[in-house]
Amino acid sequence: MTGNGEATADLGVIDAGHDIVATTLSERGLHLLEPDDMQWRPPARRPVLGAAPQAPSEDHRPGDPDTVQEKFLVYALPGEDRFPISVVKFPPGYTFPRHWHTDGEFVCVRSGSLTIGGRTLGRGDMAYVDARTVYGPIGAGPEGCEFLLLRRAWAETHTLEREPDVPDDVLDPGGHALAASHAARGVHLFDTGAIPWTMTLQRPVQGRAPLLPEDDRRPVVEGGLLEKGLIYPLPGDDRFPISIIRFPPSFMFARHWHTDGEFVMILAGTANFAGRELGPGAMAYNDARTVYGAESAGPEGCDFLLIRRAWAETHVVA
Repeated sequence: MTGNGEATADLGVIDAGHDIVATTLSERGLHLLEPDDMQWRPPARRPVLGAAPQAPSEDHRPGDPDTVQEKFLVYALPGEDRFPISVVKFPPGYTFPRHWHTDGEFVCVRSGSLTIGGRTLGRGDMAYVDARTVYGPIGAGPEGCEFLLLRRAWAETHTLEREPDVPDDVLDPGGHALAASHAARGVHLFDTGAIPWTMTLQRPVQGRAPLLPEDDRRPVVEGGLLEKGLIYPLPGDDRFPISIIRFPPSFMFARHWHTDGEFVMILAGTANFAGRELGPGAMAYNDARTVYGAESAGPEGCDFLLIRRAWAETHVVA
């Protein structure tokens, strides 16, 4: 832990003071993400396969409601320590063919419905697909679909329409097969209501051994911080950590910083971030090595989705 501003400065950590919110993506800090205030555009140019990056602020192409559209919340430029976060919209009845990506991806439906792994997901449903794993086709329902999309890094997309030969190091389970377990590769659909709460996950950082959520036998202490591990990457895995955190009513977490950036989405209740009250559906991104908080839960408590590109250390600032 760090105890004062001078110590954090020595570690290359930014401390801009209390309740400071970044006003542009080019700034470091806490970003309150408001996709409803953004314009739909054609899918953003990914800086892969030789493509040059194009920040959302430089993309002036108009969106077309009859095709796939996208809003980029965090667009990681090459060399940055951020990860790409966007909201994608499929028009009604749209289908994307069987394909695979060079990195894993997390999806959460915001509106409409999305068929993935042969199952239809509705508002609030979540899925994770492992890297280098063929899946699909995926498609929108008759009302279309809008979904949150996160990866830990930019990824190439390879469709079997264009490239029918699947490389030897890519898994093709065939059809709409789902992963048989958390350890198995493939499409993972999360029944978040059936996943048990545990005490906050033991993260494999600072010399700690990993502890998979299914192996966690610690008794749950009601009224304390709780967590549901959706994806718990073991050291050397190509996955990224995804979990749901529960703050008890009126809980406050002291000012702090992390060694990696983090994405947060409120699922239930309310939370105070940088003096702003956030309710269900609200999203935020905090840059790595940037002090923020104190953050607190409202009188009813708060559940929120937490995603980072890698396990991170947390340092409290006194």
